[in-house]
Amino acid sequence: MSLEPPEVGVPSLQALLSMDFKTVLPDIKVPVLAINSDLGATDVARIRKSLPAFKADVIAHTSHFLMMEVPDEFNPQ
Repeated sequence: MSLEPPEVGVPSLQALLSMDFKTVLPDIKVPVLAINSDLGATDVARIRKSLPAFKADVIAHTSHFLMMEVPDEFNPQ
């Protein structure tokens, strides 16, 4: 993302940060699984208020790019 020109990146981030997820979450009818690092807490209880079947898999000792740090754990064969 950092290699993209600002006219692409800035509007993308603005749209993401201004999105009201409460309006779109009720329309999600598929399972949602977040594969997160333990860099920050995943507030599963809060998310389940909008997505009752939400699941999170937290991979310890990783950061934002856990898919590159522990690819075999992120995407086991």
